[in-house]
Amino acid sequence: MDTVRTGAKALFASRSRVLLIEERRADGSTFWTLPGGGVKPTESLRDGLHRELREELRCAARLSEDVDSCLYRHRTKPDTVTHYTIVSGTLLTSPDPNASEDVVGYEWVDPENPPETTLPPIQDVIRDSGPL
Repeated sequence: MDTVRTGAKALFASRSRVLLIEERRADGSTFWTLPGGGVKPTESLRDGLHRELREELRCAARLSEDVDSCLYRHRTKPDTVTHYTIVSGTLLTSPDPNASEDVVGYEWVDPENPPETTLPPIQDVIRDSGPL
């Protein structure tokens, strides 16, 4: 039986680009995803997302509406699936990747041409996000 977690990711768009972060796994490999992560049982989705943005990117944001959702089966925890709610928003401060949170970089990318190692459900979300 799978463990199902609750999570939230932020969709920030600017000039037909979306913000992706590059994260490092425990095995040293990296992948690209939207900023955000797991939400603690005591947090609302938005409170958890604000916390994740502070931890991962040391930035503040104004969050708007829920725009999508996706499921992600974790590669390093094959019995764990996270249901992510995707929330649109606007950055209020510049991202500053936090290496202690395994965030190694960020990039504004064309949603039609994300980096090859972008997580598949995130590729679907950003491609389906419509005109930015």
